[in-house]
Amino acid sequence: MKIIDISQIKVGAVTEWEYTTENGELLISKDITITEKHLDALRRRHIDKVCIQDKPEDEELKLLLSTEFDKLEELHFEETPKASTTAPQIKKTSAAPLPRALQLPEFRDIKHGQEGLRQLLESKRAADLDSKILQGRMPDKPVGLALKAIASEKKVSERTEEYKSDISGSYERALKEVMGVLNNLANGATIDASPVRAIVDRFIKTFVTDKNILLNISMNKAKGDDYIYHHTLNVCLLSINIASSIG
Repeated sequence: MKIIDISQIKVGAVTEWEYTTENGELLISKDITITEKHLDALRRRHIDKVCIQDKPEDEELKLLLSTEFDKLEELHFEETPKASTTAPQIKKTSAAPLPRALQLPEFRDIKHGQEGLRQLLESKRAADLDSKILQGRMPDKPVGLALKAIASEKKVSERTEEYKSDISGSYERALKEVMGVLNNLANGATIDASPVRAIVDRFIKTFVTDKNILLNISMNKAKGDDYIYHHTLNVCLLSINIASSIG
């Protein structure tokens, strides 16, 4: 990984790699023609440096570095009987058990990486969902007046310390609720959708009274191992903005 100043990103150039934050948040995708809008968006977020993956990592080295071992003896290399040019296979002898959710029948044969994603996309469940969407049978179709027609915006002077504290508290409460939902999912529990809807409804009401505040709080950064929870909630907030923008 390499860190560069955004002054090195030139308008009109086609990106050869992804530009991310140090935390791995995607800023600009690969194979995108850079415009002034891309750079302005970075400046508005006060981002003056970005990270790039300047060369692909060796997959086996990546696996080795991402796996924890108590002793060197726990790491075994087994020669494959195929062509001698093939790299040795890495095996961990004391593998941790899979989360209960990944032990469910529909996930049992799902592979890692892009192959697993292809399996999911071609599954019967995904096909049924696509079919329902095409037929307009989904219950969450847009109804009523579009949010962007009624959403207002607070002035900076109207965002008092008390107001910002309330918004921050709402985010923290929602984050704890998201943690509960995701942890229950990981443990294979049946999930009630009502808490999820309650979170969305709460932030939609916030959006209607101050449409730009969701973009501000969606920039909250995770601490420690909480990245997946922050990311999930932030995607929710950004999705409300995107849905509103397209009516």
